[in-house]
Amino acid sequence: MQVEWRALAPEPLFLPREAPKFVYEPVDKTEKHHRQRLRETWQEFLACRAAKNAQMAEKESDESRQARLQREKHALKQMPPGSKGAAVFRWDHDHEKGYLLCKHVPHGQVEDAWMEFRDTQRRYDGFHNEWDLNGEFDPTARDFSDD
Repeated sequence: MQVEWRALAPEPLFLPREAPKFVYEPVDKTEKHHRQRLRETWQEFLACRAAKNAQMAEKESDESRQARLQREKHALKQMPPGSKGAAVFRWDHDHEKGYLLCKHVPHGQVEDAWMEFRDTQRRYDGFHNEWDLNGEFDPTARDFSDD
């Protein structure tokens, strides 16, 4: 007779918690991931990222903090990043989904994309070394073609 040991084992004191499962917007295999969750607005995305950045700041070493602050100081110049610089993501309206989708801008296209947005429509994240370009950051900004 074979004994089923699992049947004899006591119930665990603590049941494992199931972590929330996040579903992200689909990304091409060739594209850098943006971490935007499915049906997540840019406002929700930035709020989530701000919370993550606050957690990162608590654990940040002095050396990392200095490097981040230096990147943030440089970002104030609002210059497009070079080929080895920060990643750039663009938020564009997806008419099928009805909200803005975050898409990675390849380095070769950064300057062109950069010029489509005003300084008030660009945001830099020093923790992730990324730029977000989004017309909704400042919908009242004048278009460059108006100059």
